[in-house]
Amino acid sequence: MVREVFIDEWITGAMMSWLMNTLLLWATGRIMKNPVRWWRLAGAGFAGGLYHFGFCYRWELGLVGKGEILIFTGIGFLMLILAFLPLSLKKLAKTAGTFFLLALLTAGLTSAVYYLSWYSLGFYPGGGGILLINLFALFFLGELGWGLLHRLVWERSCLIPIRLSFAGKTKEMVALLDTGNLLVDPLTKVPVVLVEAAVLQDVIPERIAKLSSAVFAGDFSSFSDWDLEGGWAKRIRILTFTGVSEKKGFMLGLRPDELVIRAHAREEKEPRRILRVLIGLYHPPAPGGACTNLYQALLPASLMTAE
Repeated sequence: MVREVFIDEWITGAMMSWLMNTLLLWATGRIMKNPVRWWRLAGAGFAGGLYHFGFCYRWELGLVGKGEILIFTGIGFLMLILAFLPLSLKKLAKTAGTFFLLALLTAGLTSAVYYLSWYSLGFYPGGGGILLINLFALFFLGELGWGLLHRLVWERSCLIPIRLSFAGKTKEMVALLDTGNLLVDPLTKVPVVLVEAAVLQDVIPERIAKLSSAVFAGDFSSFSDWDLEGGWAKRIRILTFTGVSEKKGFMLGLRPDELVIRAHAREEKEPRRILRVLIGLYHPPAPGGACTNLYQALLPASLMTAE
């Protein structure tokens, strides 16, 4: 018995799988705050396309068995490793959970739209239509849907109690988790927590506070102000920023002894101590212009997801 096989359908399906796997990896990287170069995503997605082609071949030969789910899962982990290496085991587990959840939700949403259009509207989308549905589903879940949920739950509702330490003095405050805060030290790439300068007036020396105000106003005329004592000179950084109310500007950055994220704001039982962080002293144009009574600082999301 001769079976007719259309290998062009295998190739087309493999190319669609390549594209979808690449986009799934991209969406996973966006959600996990682990962006990588596009060629790594495409290379890892190509492994998924090869698996699809091999699956079609083995299906025709009757070699697909009950253990196929293990091969499918193994290929998924292989793509994650190729795309995001190096990864710790803990980070790999979190990334894999996000990746497979996205794949499951995308397949479910695509199936729902497909059957709705076929049985309710009598319209068959075809191969191109199914690809567009997949793309839309992935874009919605990875960018619009997740982004909206992330903004509502994290930015609007997630208030994080923190404690800052400077030269033996501490200051407790509430920070808002802000995914829009992408400010980092240009030299060390250390994330920056934005804090209203007035909040730290009883922790930092008055001379530092005046220097911070001058820097924020763009006044670098008095070089004598930079002759600091007590180790404060080693804590200082000059940061450039772009904001909503200020197109471009400078602010004074200070390296604290530590930043402590209070335990009840996270799932961990113990408070989390962070040493590699900078505090950016922000001067709002009016009292309360940047923050509100609910929070006094803006905490970058990278500090919550970093190892």
